Amino acid sequence: MLTVNLPVPVWADLVKFARPFIKMHGLKNHFVIVDGRERSFTPSPDIIADICNVEAGVGADQLLVIEPATLNGIALGVYARMRIYNVDGSEAQTCGNATRCVADLLLKESATDQVVIETGGGNLRCWRNEASGQISVAMGTVNLDWHSIPLAQATDTLNVRMNHGPLQVAVALNIGNPHLVFFVDDLQSVDIPRHAAQAQQDPLLPESANIGVAQIIGETAIRLTVWERPGILTQACGSGACCAVAAARAKGLIQSSIVTVYMPGGALTIEQDDKGQLTLTGPTVIAFAGYLLETHEA
Repeated sequence: MLTVNLPVPVWADLVKFARPFIKMHGLKNHFVIVDGRERSFTPSPDIIADICNVEAGVGADQLLVIEPATLNGIALGVYARMRIYNVDGSEAQTCGNATRCVADLLLKESATDQVVIETGGGNLRCWRNEASGQISVAMGTVNLDWHSIPLAQATDTLNVRMNHGPLQVAVALNIGNPHLVFFVDDLQSVDIPRHAAQAQQDPLLPESANIGVAQIIGETAIRLTVWERPGILTQACGSGACCAVAAARAKGLIQSSIVTVYMPGGALTIEQDDKGQLTLTGPTVIAFAGYLLETHEA
């Protein structure tokens, strides 16, 4: 019998102690997802920035780390905890599209019809839509109190006055993270990176905010672009879509309880019931899997 000694791939030793990750996206809002339940993962801001770097790392809008549920979470039926890191290393409290992507994985893992995910912004119930296979998240209600956004001073949150080119009047909301939504007549004419970035740094926003620029395009449809904290033009934003619908309904611009929100990366369906509870539904995609090497460990 002939024995052939094949060479060991050069990467064999590199991946021996490496950490697996999954790259997913929801309407091109893309994430690197790491499971830190058995082997904890607490990356430094520099490592997070390296991982999220599109040119030199894996590339992502955010890094997501799945962790064990807290004791309080377990008592409330939580399946797992999700931590959300922005590209600058800061931690976000919640993200609709990130939640949908992680929920997709956890629903498959648990083989159950729903999971509850613990986030910094609250516990989110998630399920798979039987008809479409898309993932739905019960996002809760928006908070319109100016303290909770937060804003620097007492302000009518349905009419926040600013002066940033075509962005003049916004609705300020918090859905676990802060959003300002500006309604304009022609979204395509707005220089988002210029004017939304200016609005994001307005002195009225001590903790900054996600800036949504929206156009009503029908009785059940909104076109939306979001400039996310800490300064990223995203292809889609789930929490931003929820806030755009809640803002439009609060101002009487739309009456329908079910609205399709069209963003550069695609469309999400948002439903708001009579109690203000918002449900976010949309597709998720697993792009690829790989390993983070030791240089990407904390």
